[in-house]
Amino acid sequence: ITNSKRNKYKVFLQGYDADWRSVTYDNSVSFSNLLPGDYTLKILGSNNDYGWSDTSLELDITVVPPLWMSNYALAFYFLAFVFILHLFINYRVRHYRKANRELQEKTVNKKQIEAQREVLTRINRSLTDSINYARRIQRAMIPTESSFQYLFPESFVYLRARDIVSGDFYWFHEKDNKVFVTAVDCTGHGVPGAFMSIIGLDLL
Repeated sequence: ITNSKRNKYKVFLQGYDADWRSVTYDNSVSFSNLLPGDYTLKILGSNNDYGWSDTSLELDITVVPPLWMSNYALAFYFLAFVFILHLFINYRVRHYRKANRELQEKTVNKKQIEAQREVLTRINRSLTDSINYARRIQRAMIPTESSFQYLFPESFVYLRARDIVSGDFYWFHEKDNKVFVTAVDCTGHGVPGAFMSIIGLDLL
């Protein structure tokens, strides 16, 4: 009499297992984490008198890949990668072109600034030379400190212009045993004040 509970089974999943699995009384088998592909399930069985079947029962199994692993998905991934790479390259090219334009503009601006600085330097040098010449004229018209100290031995003169020349000056004149001394502050500063001081000296 056949006793189904004493039947034995051997299972081999070609493409997944390396060899036949151990003999078991369980008439069911499960596989997990099967990769997409084609497999062949081979089964050998024996009844309660230990008589194994001569040929294995075979079952072809095809595991279909999910959508995200399909050929269409792989093609989409590739195209998306190429598109993103293209965007990145275009972004870097635009960035470098912008940086190059800014560098060229800075170079042009630097040259313009240098040219303007040279012009301003020449103008400043010319103005300074003119003001220094005006100072020499002004000092030639103002009495010397030594002549002032000749009349007033215990004295000194402190005259310092804020802008090389100024409208401040002193003047003295001796007449009839009297000395007339003036300390004058003309209207204006710098060159305008110096012109006013020359007029004042001339009038005095």
